[in-house]
Amino acid sequence: MELVDQHTKEIMEGFVNQKLKQLENQNGKKLHLAKKAVELIIEKGFDKEYGARRLNHAIDEFIGPLLAECKFSGDWEKIKAISIDKVAK
Repeated sequence: MELVDQHTKEIMEGFVNQKLKQLENQNGKKLHLAKKAVELIIEKGFDKEYGARRLNHAIDEFIGPLLAECKFSGDWEKIKAISIDKVAK
């Protein structure tokens, strides 16, 4: 049985996309998450008892370190877009 029904999943995907836009505006970089990465964030951010309360934290937990790594790589000014294909479980 799937943990998240399709309607809830669509709403959560919309929230993830909204948060990505917010991060794009904050960082001045285009962000793209692969479908598998979005699914993992939704899986980690959803709880049957509490719903999507942890979704924002899950996004920050997975994407924050990747953005920090890019920022401190020394090439931040050259980077125009960041594509995230996988996130660690």
